[in-house]
Amino acid sequence: MNFIKGIIFTIISAFVFGFTPILAKITYAGGNNAITLTFLRALFGLPFLYIGMRKNKTVLKITKDEFFKFILLSFLGIGITTISLYSSYNYISVGMATTLHFIYPCVVYFICILFFKEKITKKKLTALVFSSFGIIMLIDKVSYGNTVGIFLATLSGITYGLFLVYLDKSGFKHMDAFKCTFYISLFNIVGIFVFGKFTGDLTFALDLSAWLITILISFLTSIFGNAFLQLGVKYCGATTASILCTFEPITSVILGIIFLSEHITIFKFLGCIFIILAVVLLSINDKKIKGGK
Repeated sequence: MNFIKGIIFTIISAFVFGFTPILAKITYAGGNNAITLTFLRALFGLPFLYIGMRKNKTVLKITKDEFFKFILLSFLGIGITTISLYSSYNYISVGMATTLHFIYPCVVYFICILFFKEKITKKKLTALVFSSFGIIMLIDKVSYGNTVGIFLATLSGITYGLFLVYLDKSGFKHMDAFKCTFYISLFNIVGIFVFGKFTGDLTFALDLSAWLITILISFLTSIFGNAFLQLGVKYCGATTASILCTFEPITSVILGIIFLSEHITIFKFLGCIFIILAVVLLSINDKKIKGGK
């Protein structure tokens, strides 16, 4: 039952993360940018996370060891990952950026095999091949002019894969999801503020619509995005969660058609089918394994 809960939580998280990039790009027209959006997203998310902690009666205090681990998690999971991904929207489409970001299941898979001796199973390998093939089919035609965007989106996928593995292996997956996200966001706020002031990219000259949408992004990513993802990792592990998260590019493609008037090709359609097959394969097989114990 817990494994099924992990699947549901991870898919909800993937839908949210597939939807918010469209909102993020809309805010750029209102004076926002990648640095400011990353900072404000974390800042506005703190009250929601704190309320969640109080509701769960979670102790706010952390240990010295957890303090340093949170610094690394915030650097990888929100710092480099989010800034790189949000910056890539300036060069390539949201759908393509989100798709390239999804090299991270491969990153997670190989790190777990090489450094943590995770067992290679036919089930996970087949699901990974299906999802990877589907993602490749979702990628738009590459041109010379969007090389920077491709690099940034790919970088976000690598750092996010490292984040998921560290979240799984550091012991934080057993911590209250709201508390974990709260501290990751808190350390991120400090780091981005210093970086943004140094580079001059941190600005608060946003119009009203950009402010309101940014608050909405913060709420969605903090409560239904990061917190639900951590619950997903807790119940089904980093490798399984990373493959289930491939619902995110499907969401971006579909919503891109609806809100950004993007066109879908036969290759994108087939890519979505392959990703759905991967998720179904993974879910059915793992459900049987759990039920047999």
